Amino acid sequence: MIEDEPLIADYVADLASMGGATSVAVAISETEAMEAARATLPAVILSDVDLKSEGSGPAACAAIRAELGSIPVISSLQVPNSVTRATMPLRSSISI
Repeated sequence: MIEDEPLIADYVADLASMGGATSVAVAISETEAMEAARATLPAVILSDVDLKSEGSGPAACAAIRAELGSIPVISSLQVPNSVTRATMPLRSSISI
């Protein structure tokens, strides 16, 4: 998982475990994500979009996939409080 917010990382790791994940590695930067992916080939990548420290989730996922092959990615996006459901349409499709 690529997530730089500790509380969110813990919550999503718990959800992944409840969903059947046998291990979850958490990375807070592009560099850490590459190291974690090399150490344990992930079955799926859970990724934040914006990283505060270094790089971005999409860039990390692209680098991992370029090196290790086509791994499914689930991305999350935090939306500023000023954006409401009325101004942001919900999307029902997921692309992997």
